[in-house]
Amino acid sequence: MNRDVAAVIVEKSLSSYQLLGEVVFLVGESCSEEEAAKIRQGVARAIGYMDTFVLERIFKESPDLRDYELKGGE
Repeated sequence: MNRDVAAVIVEKSLSSYQLLGEVVFLVGESCSEEEAAKIRQGVARAIGYMDTFVLERIFKESPDLRDYELKGGE
């Protein structure tokens, strides 16, 4: 994969994780515990899938991009 494209994917993935965290916060405040638990589980699965099947493949090809992730996108 083109490194520049890979860097954008890493950046967008990190941004999506932040947004998904906001979703978890919102449902924690406004949904029943049962509903919130289901949504948290779905968010965790989505993040796990992205990490395993997208980001890890990118990091194998471009290990330096992991540093970008570890710094929180800085």
